[in-house]
Parts: sequence; structure tokens; C-alpha cells
Amino acid sequence: MAYVISVINTKGGVGKSTIAVNLAQAFHLSGQKTILIDHDHRQGTASQWRRLAEEQERDAVLVTSADSDLSRLVKDLRQVYEVIIVDGPGYLNKATASMVSSSDRILIPIQPSSVDLWACEELVDWIDQRQMITGGEPEASFVLSRCHADWRVSRDEVEAIAARGFPTLTSRTVQRVSYARTLAEGGTVFDLPEGDKARTEIQAIYEEVTYDRA
Repeated sequence: MAYVISVINTKGGVGKSTIAVNLAQAFHLSGQKTILIDHDHRQGTASQWRRLAEEQERDAVLVTSADSDLSRLVKDLRQVYEVIIVDGPGYLNKATASMVSSSDRILIPIQPSSVDLWACEELVDWIDQRQMITGGEPEASFVLSRCHADWRVSRDEVEAIAARGFPTLTSRTVQRVSYARTLAEGGTVFDLPEGDKARTEIQAIYEEVTYDRA
């Protein structure tokens, strides 16, 4: 039975699709049977990335698009795959609620700013309500994304995010050109040399999520 991780934030520009695609590729390269669901119908970043990867004959994680019935699709895919990553929409709609109810784990990429925290308050409330009904499921965590290289400049904002109630992963991503460049080329950070900072950041997120699951 597959483990379902949804990457959600209803505010755009927080690095949601970047994390979803690279994290899915990390699971794929680890040898686990993985599929990435592109549920962001307005942007479709994951689907566009997959087309580029196919054109270049890269070893890339499979990507499928979800129609309005995400829960049915996830139910079917659970029987086939070990890991399902869902790249959610950058806006609130019924699909967001379906993602929350269909997931085992939710990652909320968020830039370390009060504005970004305010923007995802309704999403956080939806997850809170779901956890109250289910006794704590799905597990949810913030992921600090597109941080300043010296993240200490945002210490107050980071503390405000931590105070919201969900845990924050120790791993984070920093604003780097290599994230956008690799995706635009149909690749991921795992095409970069070992030791590259962006690759190291995604690998750390993958390892933390995997450790939490164990």
C-alpha cells in the first residue's frame, strides 16, 4: 500500500512544485516505485517538466494528471505504487480538501515570512479539522523554502511559523538559480554533482521524511 505525500500551499511562488518534483525524483532514484500526481491545473509544472524529461530520454519519475476526483485516483494508485507524491494547486478549492483527506503526510512549503504564514492559515485550519476527526492524521509539517542564504535574518518569522503548531522540518531549501534551471532543462538537482548545495538540500528533506516514516 503506497505512502501518499502531498505538497500543498495555497500561496504561489513558495517553491511547492520544485520540492514536489525533486522529492519524487529522490524516491524514484532510491528504487521505490513512485509516481507524481500533477494536481495543479493552472500551472502544470510537473507535467511540463515530465514532457521535457521524456524528450531528453532522462530517467525521470512518472507523472500523471488528476481530474476532479483525486481520491479515486489515489485509491487506485495505492495498489500499484510504493510512494505517491501529489503536487497540489496554489489556491484553495475542493481539490485541496480532497488532498488533505487522501494523504498520509502533508508538506507545506513556506517562505520564512509572516505574510506567507498568514496566506496559508485557511489551509492549516483545514488540516487541523481533519486531524481532529481522524485523531491526528494526516501528519503535517512546514518546510522552510526559498530561504535567505543566512536564514538567521528571518529568525523571528521562523519562530512564528514554529509556534503555529505543526512541526517544521530541520531541512530547508535556499533561494538558488539551480532549482529553476534544472527543472527548465527537464532535470532535477540530482543531475548536479554530488555535494552541490541544492542537491544536498533536497537529499536532506528526502532523508528526513523517510526517517520520520520509519
